[in-house]
Amino acid sequence: MTERDPILLVERTEGAVPTTTVEPGGREIRRVPDETAALDAIASGQTAVVAGDTADGSAESLIERLTEAAPDTPVLAVVEERGEADDTLLATGATGVVAPETVPRLVGPDGPELLARLERSDPIPESDGRPTAMPSLDDASSTDRSTEATRRDGGLRLDRSADSTGADPQRYEAILQRYETILNTVEDGIYLMDTEGRFVAVNDATEDLTGYPREFLVGRHVSTVLPDGDVQRGRQLIQALLTDDDRHVGTLEQTVVTAGGEEVPCENRLAIVENDGAFLGNVGVVRDVSEQRERERRLREERALVEAIFEAVPDLLYAFDENGEYLRWNNRVPEATGYSDEEIEDRSPLEFLAPEDRTRVADTLRTVVSDRRIEHLEANLRTRDGESIPYEFSGGPVVDEDGELIGVAGMGRDVSERVARERKIERQRDELDELNRINAVIRDIDQALIRARSREEAERVVCDRLAASEAYRFATVTGYDPTTDSLVPRTGAGDHDRIDVIEAMGRAPDGPGREAIRTRSVQIVKNLRARDRLRPWESAAFECGVRSLAIIPVVFEDTTYGLLSVFASRPDAFDDREETVLGELGETLGYALATIDREEREQLLTTLQGSTRELINASSKEDVCDRVVRAAAEVLQTATVGVFLLDDGGDLVRTASTDGFTEQFVADSLPAPDTGDSAPWSAFLDGETTVFDGGEQSIVADEVPRSGLAVPLGDHALLVALSTDSTGFDGDLRRVLDLFGTSAEAALDRVEGETNLRARDAELETQNRRLKRQVNINEVIRGVDEALVDGTTRTEIEQSVCERLVSEGPYRFAWIGGFDPATDDVTPRTWAGEGGEYLDTLGTDASEPSSQALDCSEPVIVSRVSDRLHDEPWREAALRRDFRSVVAVPLVYENYTYGVLAVYGEDSDTFGETERPVFAELGETIANAINGIETKQSLLGDDAVRLKLRLDDETSPLVSLSHSLDCTIRLEGVTTWTADGLRAFLTVASVHSATVDTTLDQAVAVADYRHVGERDSDVYEVEFADQTVLGTLLEHGGRPRDLTVEDGQMDLVVDVSHDIHVRELVDVVRATYPTTELVARKDVTRELRSEQQLRSDVLGDLTDRQREVLTTAHLSGYFERPRESTGQDIADALGISQPAVNRHLRVAQRTVFDWLLSGNTLESEGLER
Repeated sequence: MTERDPILLVERTEGAVPTTTVEPGGREIRRVPDETAALDAIASGQTAVVAGDTADGSAESLIERLTEAAPDTPVLAVVEERGEADDTLLATGATGVVAPETVPRLVGPDGPELLARLERSDPIPESDGRPTAMPSLDDASSTDRSTEATRRDGGLRLDRSADSTGADPQRYEAILQRYETILNTVEDGIYLMDTEGRFVAVNDATEDLTGYPREFLVGRHVSTVLPDGDVQRGRQLIQALLTDDDRHVGTLEQTVVTAGGEEVPCENRLAIVENDGAFLGNVGVVRDVSEQRERERRLREERALVEAIFEAVPDLLYAFDENGEYLRWNNRVPEATGYSDEEIEDRSPLEFLAPEDRTRVADTLRTVVSDRRIEHLEANLRTRDGESIPYEFSGGPVVDEDGELIGVAGMGRDVSERVARERKIERQRDELDELNRINAVIRDIDQALIRARSREEAERVVCDRLAASEAYRFATVTGYDPTTDSLVPRTGAGDHDRIDVIEAMGRAPDGPGREAIRTRSVQIVKNLRARDRLRPWESAAFECGVRSLAIIPVVFEDTTYGLLSVFASRPDAFDDREETVLGELGETLGYALATIDREEREQLLTTLQGSTRELINASSKEDVCDRVVRAAAEVLQTATVGVFLLDDGGDLVRTASTDGFTEQFVADSLPAPDTGDSAPWSAFLDGETTVFDGGEQSIVADEVPRSGLAVPLGDHALLVALSTDSTGFDGDLRRVLDLFGTSAEAALDRVEGETNLRARDAELETQNRRLKRQVNINEVIRGVDEALVDGTTRTEIEQSVCERLVSEGPYRFAWIGGFDPATDDVTPRTWAGEGGEYLDTLGTDASEPSSQALDCSEPVIVSRVSDRLHDEPWREAALRRDFRSVVAVPLVYENYTYGVLAVYGEDSDTFGETERPVFAELGETIANAINGIETKQSLLGDDAVRLKLRLDDETSPLVSLSHSLDCTIRLEGVTTWTADGLRAFLTVASVHSATVDTTLDQAVAVADYRHVGERDSDVYEVEFADQTVLGTLLEHGGRPRDLTVEDGQMDLVVDVSHDIHVRELVDVVRATYPTTELVARKDVTRELRSEQQLRSDVLGDLTDRQREVLTTAHLSGYFERPRESTGQDIADALGISQPAVNRHLRVAQRTVFDWLLSGNTLESEGLER
């Protein structure tokens, strides 16, 4: 057979052999459909593969036919898994059996060498024609050791060459084939290694264990899959086996490192391979023990867990063998018994028990051992100190895997607390039996109380049921009166005829009855016995056979109804539970009594309910009083009733009453509170229902009423009822009437509220009308204000005001005028609307509203012009023009009068108190606007009137300062001024600055000052806190031109506008400073300069160098912020020093500001008188 001879591959199922994978340098594999095509491929020198299940018959029959048809061609069977079927394939004539992954190597470069190792041979049949069985180990050992034991692909397959003994090659081949099958089906990894530690052969399990294919492993050193340490230990084991004639097999644990890097713990059982004493290598069986190690780890953890639980359990844990010798116990055993571990080890389990329990426990242990079951029992643990402690023991058998008994394990738990509880429960059970009997009585009482319809019946039921019980001797109910703090017997049962016991307890101030009332808790007295000093109630109770008793308060919510007393012959009666039950009985009885009282009150309320409804329809307080009397008379059938209503004078006057009331109550009204008959009045003032003694009131007729009741009906009225019965008004009746009084009070409140509501509605209607008028007025005033803002002259302002009032308001005519000193009349200046001829009739009628407004400087309103028509002439003239109402408002600003505004309406009441403040404010606003216009004209106008005023009033701050300092004071200028003061610069001549400072500090009119500097005289900046003559003139449009104060006299020059009345202005100043006189007056015209003239005048006083430095600084941006040039830049540009630049700038600025701001250069010629 040549190197590249073809071969035939037979696969069991189509597709098992890869035909697309070609080794480098290998040949292609041709897939053929049947046996004929396979033979054709062989004839053409191609390697072919054919599937056994696609041809005629199975893979075995196909191999048999192919080998017969082509005896010289290798026929290989390809199987996915190796197994016992491989023997059948070999027996049918297959050259060999390979895996699919081996096929690429067969067709590759190594293919001829691999095929050379395979020889086809027929199987050795038995007599029946079946293949021979697998030979025994003796047969296998007879093979020649020198036979090569591997295939090239690493599969475990011995060489088929005949041994030296000439054994039958077919039988030998079958034996080797079976060994290969066995080795590859073993689950453990099996390998064959040469003397250098290289793999010669491995089975399939070794591939699975390492993750490497056998093609990779064969020929590689064992260190590929083992750490260096494990390799060294393997060598040491082999060396030991080689030197030990008695041992050829050894075991060691190694860690296999898989192809994926995983470390797998393994157990390697290896044997050395020798031939005639020569070491050929070793063969080993490798078993994955990772699961075993994991089981061992878990077992260690479980043992540790059991150990921890064993010691952590608070109970006794122990174990002993079948002979009764202790094997193990936890720490709780020596702690509980008091014995040491050594002493416990020397004792038997029964020795730790009380003697009386040992026999019973021994019997139980025998049952545990014989029946193999867990048993439980209780026994007393005997400690080293002899103490017996109740324990609950549990024990069970401990057996091995074969079911053989090893010993007994048990647990003991301290149950002393549980035993104590059980004993306590037993005692409580006996007590509950007794308590159940009492509860049966209580349940019977509860049912009976449900049926009770009166207080007496309820109290009788309770006493009867308690006295009938075997547990008690007798029972009583005692009433309690909180007003007298007294206890009164009401009912009882049993030996209740011993009234002396009850009375003695009621009289005892420190007895249990008083304590029960005070604390509202059950009081128990036990074990009454004879002794020398018994209290009266104790002695009385003891004599009638009472040895214990319980006093139960009968209460419900805040009400104490009395006491329930229960007496027993037993000295130890009334334990805690019984006390609780009886306390609940007291509450139940209290609830029943409260329910009965409530039902009785509801009956009374039902009676009053219909009457209360009638109060809703009452329309007046008197009507309410009548209905209250009728309703109360229906409830108080044996009493007379009257209602006293509080009148406007503060007296309670009888308003309604029943027929017989006036015969018993002789007065028509209640006497004053400070009289002796003050009980009804006190009830009214205190607001509390009061019962009074009718015989003590002088207003009550003699020998008729014995008791009276006063029920206040809020702060409106008082209900008084009189009865001939001294107990005619009990608590329930009082409470019901008190509730009815509340309803009556609500009715009176409603009637009063409705009356007040009607009055309030009327008032709101009036206010609404007034508000609408206010809104209309405000709209008109808003239009007038707009006219004031837009006006530029006084005439324009006055004309606009009159026109706006007439056009936008409900007014017929309006005019503005002023007082003419020449004619001593009021002269109109402007007007608007219909009826202007009315102005011709003004004349000198001082009663005309405009004249009155100017005289009193306040608004004058005439709501109805038609009133007093013939008393004042102007009224008739006004009515002829259909003027029905008028308002006249003076135009005054800061005590200066600018005239009067008169407005006329065509309806009466057009002007009232609502309009007064609005028009007063309008007058001030108009005057302020005129003042502003005139002030502006005074400052900006060309023509003015120059006045010279003189005054010497010490009230003037400047005159006072000049007089105090004996100096001359001149005004340099005014910086700021308001209505409250001004700030001015003054020069003070010939006075030391310290003296000036002292005087200014002491001056009340000076708010602040500052010494500015010294020139020819000292200059001060002074802030005046009060009004000054300068401020007055400035407020009225004046412009001060010069002011000098010398020798206590002030001379003041001021310019004012031609529109200002000089006489009125002087009068305004004179009102504050009476010595003021007008010295001179002159009309002046202020010179107007052009821009060029102003610039020439301003700069004309500068030197050429000052003008040059100032101009250069301005153009260079020196005065910009931030500066664009510095002083040094200007100096460099002009070729001078920086200090020279600064000096020239300061002098130039001072010169310019002196010209702009100085007001000292005045023309005062012609101003002298």
